[in-house]
Amino acid sequence: MGNRWRKAAWRCWVVVLAVAAVVIPVAGAADTEASAVPANLVGRWTRTVTAADWKRAGATGFVTSFVGPYTMAVKANGKVGIIDFTATFSPLSGGRLSIRGVPVCYPKKGLYRWKVADRKLTLTKLKDTCAAEVGLFTGVWTRA
Repeated sequence: MGNRWRKAAWRCWVVVLAVAAVVIPVAGAADTEASAVPANLVGRWTRTVTAADWKRAGATGFVTSFVGPYTMAVKANGKVGIIDFTATFSPLSGGRLSIRGVPVCYPKKGLYRWKVADRKLTLTKLKDTCAAEVGLFTGVWTRA
């Protein structure tokens, strides 16, 4: 009887693991779809971040040394490659999006309004307590 019970338990675990292997990736795919950004936001964007940008944002410390031209690559799934990290844009209603994933801001996320017109992307802070994120993203970006 003990041997049968062990075999039944192993079969049960195999089924549980098989179901988990199927369900977890599907849930991850749904998360990716849910954060898909509008097509006109996808692409490479550049802007020059200045000392005045950091000052307006209230940033202090090492981030204020990051001045100069920056490029961000926005993918359809909302992942944004910028500097040496990946942030995430999550679209919301009313031309808004949340930004998260900036290492010095983690786990906070900011709320921004966005608009694309004439190859220009304008990001305007609505609510964000991380000055590094505000200084980096707020402003007018040009499609590269």
